Amino acid sequence: MTVPRATQWQLTPPLRFAALALLSAGAGFLVEGWLSIVLWVGAVLFLVLAAIKLAKVWKSRPKNTPT
Repeated sequence: MTVPRATQWQLTPPLRFAALALLSAGAGFLVEGWLSIVLWVGAVLFLVLAAIKLAKVWKSRPKNTPT
């Protein structure tokens, strides 16, 4: 039986959301019509989620204060 581990790098989820936003925006350039609008809205949504995750990671990081 294995022990569950924490993610090795805390910035992985925000970077995944940012990558999805970039992919969605790029696909929005390639298509026309209402599908383009849906992809752009999805890109904005993924970007907002990435910012929220980044803010949570940023607040939870350890402080480097001298003792």
